[in-house]
Amino acid sequence: MSVASGNAKSRRVAKRLTCPFINTRIINAADSWELDLLIDVIVHFLPEMNLVNVTTALHRLAKMVSDYSPSVPSTLLQKRHCILLSDLLSAILTALLKSEGRSSTTVTRALSTIL
Repeated sequence: MSVASGNAKSRRVAKRLTCPFINTRIINAADSWELDLLIDVIVHFLPEMNLVNVTTALHRLAKMVSDYSPSVPSTLLQKRHCILLSDLLSAILTALLKSEGRSSTTVTRALSTIL
């Protein structure tokens, strides 16, 4: 095995371990019902998220907004939150484009979370 393929394998293993950790952090933050905490977790981990992570983040954010008090939607319209939503949607699009040719099961599962 070459050094380059060993490094690539090492990165894949690290990502495989990181993504469930990120999902757990997103879910725990959402279960706290603290919008700012959920947003902070999403912003912190967004660069490392995979398709499942970003769809979980969007789903939990949408659930919190729809189940929460009427003041939450207006809070989400703040500039910081609009940028976050834009970044999440961009991350989903990027992940979908990267997933071309991969197993459709993961993509379908991620999309069903959004829809």
